[in-house]
Amino acid sequence: MKIKTISFNGRLSQAEIPYFRAAIVKEVGEDSVLLHNHKDEGLRYSYPLVQYKCVDGRPMVTAIGDAVTLFDSFHATTSLQLNIGNRQMDTMVLSIHEEDYEPVFTESPIEYGVKRYIPLTGTNVSEFRHLIAFTDKVEMLEGKIVGNLLSFFKGLGVHIQDELKVVISDITDRGVFRYKNVDFMTFNLQFVSNILLPNNIGIGKSSSIGMGNIHLIRTIDA
Repeated sequence: MKIKTISFNGRLSQAEIPYFRAAIVKEVGEDSVLLHNHKDEGLRYSYPLVQYKCVDGRPMVTAIGDAVTLFDSFHATTSLQLNIGNRQMDTMVLSIHEEDYEPVFTESPIEYGVKRYIPLTGTNVSEFRHLIAFTDKVEMLEGKIVGNLLSFFKGLGVHIQDELKVVISDITDRGVFRYKNVDFMTFNLQFVSNILLPNNIGIGKSSSIGMGNIHLIRTIDA
């Protein structure tokens, strides 16, 4: 499974990512549902294979699997003029990283960080808030991470046969993300798992616009 990460110069805020997505879709000029996850009959309800992000204030696109070839026209010298809301951003490709990814269970646990993660929606929010013990809240979040990772693998067409384990090692921040006039609870946290994950893939709600972005922290010696 190939994963392509394209980083751009220029500055971008989290709130501008939907505009960045629209500008890139226009630039690519491909009538592919993978670019925006919208079909004539509604939304494409599957893991997003194109994700638009703001990492350290810079724009980034992650393309996964079947979506990688949509960005074959992007090269290290590609310059773009993008309309980001009411402003124009002159940008160019800083780097393109393409890797082959295969899910591998590891003997040594791996610790990951995930930022602005939205694991809870609908009745899950009320259920979480009514939990009294912090340990119960952590256990619920761990279950959500497992479910979101399984959704990621399902989106790749990969069936995980062994037991996927997740243990939260730290919750560093909680916040609120307002999207389409709805407030969502967000978490910055760290978790340990027994499977190798690629950098800069998103999990949870709104992962197509930069929420729930994962990065590798370290491998823990057994």
